Amino acid sequence: MIKIILLMFMPSLCLAHYDADLLRVIDGDTVLFNIYTLPGQQVSATVRLDQIDTPEKRGTSRRKVPACEKVKAGEAAAFTLEKITKAQRVQVSGLRLGTYASRAKDEAGDKLPSYLGRVLLDGQSLNDLLLQHGHAQPYTKDRRAVFWCLD
Repeated sequence: MIKIILLMFMPSLCLAHYDADLLRVIDGDTVLFNIYTLPGQQVSATVRLDQIDTPEKRGTSRRKVPACEKVKAGEAAAFTLEKITKAQRVQVSGLRLGTYASRAKDEAGDKLPSYLGRVLLDGQSLNDLLLQHGHAQPYTKDRRAVFWCLD
């Protein structure tokens, strides 16, 4: 039911800032939150940080992840966790449906909604912090152009 309500209000999701509580850091640029959408309403959903890309922990059938990238992925995830847990206020904004479905599931095994968006920590963009500290690169659709292990 909440998923249907969220889809009905999708245009307003893009414009609003919603308070959120951390449930789990999936990787450096994907976080599972409880998002407080309407008064008295919340939804668990993943937020993939928009316009950035962090190193990958896991590969795919088409791409093996080098060990050095896995190390950098762990560092990016640890940075994300540290910044979120130290923040007094966590908000998500600019939410829109993401291209890639999340693997996150609830206790019943149902897939959770997945959005692209920004995470604000005490008003500061986590997306920008990851870029500034070298844990992320600007997102490009040609992921082969991202090389994490050159240095």
